[in-house]
Amino acid sequence: MEDNLQDMLSQTKQAQLENRLKDVAVLEEQMHQMLWGWKAELQAVPASSLLAETSSLESIDTWSGIAVKMMRMMML
Repeated sequence: MEDNLQDMLSQTKQAQLENRLKDVAVLEEQMHQMLWGWKAELQAVPASSLLAETSSLESIDTWSGIAVKMMRMMML
């Protein structure tokens, strides 16, 4: 799931560089929907399991992983 977000961010950046505004709008909407979906999933998870997942930042190896962890921590 995180790789998909990274791909979408890369595609959006490329579309912006190439001035493909329609593609940028579509990709941004897809990312928005993906993030809202993640938020809904996170809200359905008990806080105690989120604490266990966010207790160790050493396991994070990508920036998107950090973003996901931050979103989880913000939901507490």
